[in-house]
Amino acid sequence: MLQRTMAAAAFALAVVTATQTAAAAEQADQSAVPCPSGYVCLQPAATPGVRPILVRQGETRSFPDGLPVSSVSNQTLLNYCVSAQPFNYWLAPGSEAVRAHVVRAVGPYDACAA
Repeated sequence: MLQRTMAAAAFALAVVTATQTAAAAEQADQSAVPCPSGYVCLQPAATPGVRPILVRQGETRSFPDGLPVSSVSNQTLLNYCVSAQPFNYWLAPGSEAVRAHVVRAVGPYDACAA
């Protein structure tokens, strides 16, 4: 009887672990921006399957009405400023901001000063 109980507990633990692992992988896939080298990529929010907006290294892009995004990824060699609501922030090369926010503009270096 004890062996059956332990076997059932081990099976339940394996199922829970596998489910959590699959859920974590799916969440990571949804939150990560597939971004090619040399670009800043903005993933529009609430639009599954929509490709990210690509901004080539060194360029600035404005979104006068604001662009709701779920993440921004910087795959350039430059620091980028993200002018956003509720606040502006710097995004270092190779880094990603995964959170819902509204982007007004992205640009290298002094874009946050404006």
